[in-house]
Amino acid sequence: MGGQAHAVTPRRGRPPTISDGQLVEAARRLGPDAVDLQSVGEALGVARTSLYYHVRNTDELGRKVLEHIVDDASATDWLPPPDAPWDSCLRAYAVEFRRVLVLAAPWLRFAGQSSLYTRRRLESVDQLMGRLVDAGFTIDDASAAMTFVSLLVQASVSAEDDLDTVRAHVAGVGPDELTWIRRGLVALNAADADRRFEQHLDRAIAGIRAQHESGQP
Repeated sequence: MGGQAHAVTPRRGRPPTISDGQLVEAARRLGPDAVDLQSVGEALGVARTSLYYHVRNTDELGRKVLEHIVDDASATDWLPPPDAPWDSCLRAYAVEFRRVLVLAAPWLRFAGQSSLYTRRRLESVDQLMGRLVDAGFTIDDASAAMTFVSLLVQASVSAEDDLDTVRAHVAGVGPDELTWIRRGLVALNAADADRRFEQHLDRAIAGIRAQHESGQP
């Protein structure tokens, strides 16, 4: 009592059992900049070695957190009605995927090849693939459209961090240096990130539509 801190006395016997959920929550509270196995173990009141049952290192822990965020944030009702045109479905998928990545952005540094494609995310991809095939796309063209739009979404999210880095470099040089980049940044600043993404998505879907209507691979 009296507000005094007391040291935790290690218990004998088997270490406390922790779940994946507890591990992820502790890591999220620490944040991507401060997370490591030692800190998470201390937050959970267990030895760092107790975490090796769940993860091998900090990078794997970061990927686990990212996967949980992506899975939890992935909506199940993003798909337009069955009679909606294919381009509306593709746009809805892109907007939803970007929403999820923006939420997960602080942890994207830990992304691995499979971190962004959890079971729920793959279900969304599968639903959209079905809509595209129903609209007359070959399975190859549907896969290519999905891949292209997914890469566009990922690039749009990571590009915002890149722009911040460029702005910092430009701010550190004289006003007569890097003049074309400076002008480009002024133009980019005139449109917010959401609007830039919509413009890029419009162009992407227009290109997919032209290719689909021409019947060329």
